Amino acid sequence: MPLPRRRGSTEQAAEAAIDTACHLLRLAAIGNEFNEIADRAIKDRMTYCGFLTELLMPECDNRARRWIPLPGLSNERLCLTFGGDGGS
Repeated sequence: MPLPRRRGSTEQAAEAAIDTACHLLRLAAIGNEFNEIADRAIKDRMTYCGFLTELLMPECDNRARRWIPLPGLSNERLCLTFGGDGGS
């Protein structure tokens, strides 16, 4: 079910939409830290790219901590198995 997109939504509605999207996409770290990172971005006058970096890195760190290597399979083989070979 697609989420409705609205221009000019209130901050409360925007935060609720972000929370819903993070839940649906299973982005726990972003959902937990979004408000703090957004407030810091405003205070520090971050660029959009800087804000995205600060937002995405906790999710990457969270997933790296949960990653469990499979015995006998390298990362390269797993990428190839799931089509990560660049189409070759």
